[in-house]
Amino acid sequence: MKTDVSRTLGRRARLSILAGAAVLAATLTGCGSTTSKDEDKASGYPLTVANCQDKVTFDKAPERAVTTDVDLLEDMLALGLGDRIVGTFGVGDDGNVIGPEYRAEWEKLHHASDQYPTREALAALKPDFVFSGWFWGLDATKGLTPDTLAQFGAKTLVLNESCAYVDKSRKKLAIDDVFTDLTNLGNIFGVQDKAKEVIGGMKSRIADVQEKVKGQKQRSVFLYDSGEAAPLTAPALATPNTLITLAGAKNVFGDVQKSWSSVAWEDVVAKAPECIVMNDYGKVSAGEKRKFLETSPTTKELPAVKNGCILALSYDQLTPGVRNIDAVESIAKWLYPDAF
Repeated sequence: MKTDVSRTLGRRARLSILAGAAVLAATLTGCGSTTSKDEDKASGYPLTVANCQDKVTFDKAPERAVTTDVDLLEDMLALGLGDRIVGTFGVGDDGNVIGPEYRAEWEKLHHASDQYPTREALAALKPDFVFSGWFWGLDATKGLTPDTLAQFGAKTLVLNESCAYVDKSRKKLAIDDVFTDLTNLGNIFGVQDKAKEVIGGMKSRIADVQEKVKGQKQRSVFLYDSGEAAPLTAPALATPNTLITLAGAKNVFGDVQKSWSSVAWEDVVAKAPECIVMNDYGKVSAGEKRKFLETSPTTKELPAVKNGCILALSYDQLTPGVRNIDAVESIAKWLYPDAF
């Protein structure tokens, strides 16, 4: 979703090609399975996992993995899979910054690009596994689909959140979708115990937050990703809606059955959010976004802006992955400080 001009433009570019979602859906086909060796069977292979509306089968654990965004990379690093990664896309200090706990390991890896891959750049790494998602790197207009990647020997695990772009029947997104991504990675790479450990830790911390905010008066929140003419936000099928809800608050566009989408500022004004969570990434800093909100005639009278109730969180905290729990804790502590 990134361009050479701006990470923000990249995420917004995701929207400009949603009209082709039906075409993308038609490109989704599963990878066939092959007969495995006896030792593979004993270790759980062949293994088939759901991939949006399709399935993909692995005959052994991949050895040459590529990730196409920072949250996807962090999922793999959290499971101890850094030694399987031969290249990363979509991570860089001028765009999507890696979380501090993963920086040292990321620095050891090959940084193919801080932008999304081209088909040629990805193929050059000779991957046998790609962890990506629709509009998180996968893009039929660039020849990047599970089918085309399979042509040069790579099997693709598709990020669960992104399935909403090609599966129009989808009506719900939950933190369980993140857990499914982690579980799939654990099964594919044979690190099931580590995946269970990471998921268990996230669940425990979420339960602790929910216990603390129980009984609090629910506050209304607007997720501001980017855009001045029309803001990009996170309705029901985008991960921040789940995070805001788990923190005990209400997303003002949580009743809209879409993934990341642009809305009209007039609709934001009508919702009168008490607080705003800003996605801090790209060339436009959180400070610049806040200044826009405080000076624009359309937004400066919003209750959240007038009361200074604005919280900036990093991109990898708000997009689906292991750092989502950090976002839940931060939002809850910010909205309900007396509960902590």
